[in-house]
Amino acid sequence: MTRHTFQTDALLFDALEAICSSIDYPKGTVVFEQGRQSKGVYIVLSGTVLLWLKVASGRQVPFRTAGSGCVMGLPASISGRPYSLSAKVIKDARIGFVPRKQLLELLRTDSQHCYRVVEILSDEVSVLRRESARLQPR
Repeated sequence: MTRHTFQTDALLFDALEAICSSIDYPKGTVVFEQGRQSKGVYIVLSGTVLLWLKVASGRQVPFRTAGSGCVMGLPASISGRPYSLSAKVIKDARIGFVPRKQLLELLRTDSQHCYRVVEILSDEVSVLRRESARLQPR
C-alpha cells in the first residue's frame, strides 16, 4: 500500500510557498507525468495527491501519497532530468509550483534550505533501498 511521501520542514515549506504560484486542482487531475521533462517542484498546500510509477508492463503502481506540506518532483527538479513518477490528485488540492530556476536560486542563496533538500533526498534514497531489499527474493 502507499505511504505518505516526504514532508518538508516549516522553514523550507514557507520559503517555497513564498515564491510559488498556486492553482486549485480537482480530483482526477494529473499534475505531472513520469518521463516528462521537469520544470520545477510542486508543493501540496491542501488536499491529497497520489504519486505512481508506470512499470515496464505498463501497469500503474501506487508509490506514495502527498498531503499538505509535501514537496513533489524534487529529485527531477534538482537534476534537471524527467520526472520519475506521475502525480494525480485524489482529493481536491491546492498546489503551488516553483520553477526550477527559482528553486535553484533559493538553494544557492540559503544554505539551510540547501541542507534540508539534501536531507529529504537522502531520506528518499534510504527508504527506496530498504524497500528494494524487502522486495528481493530470499
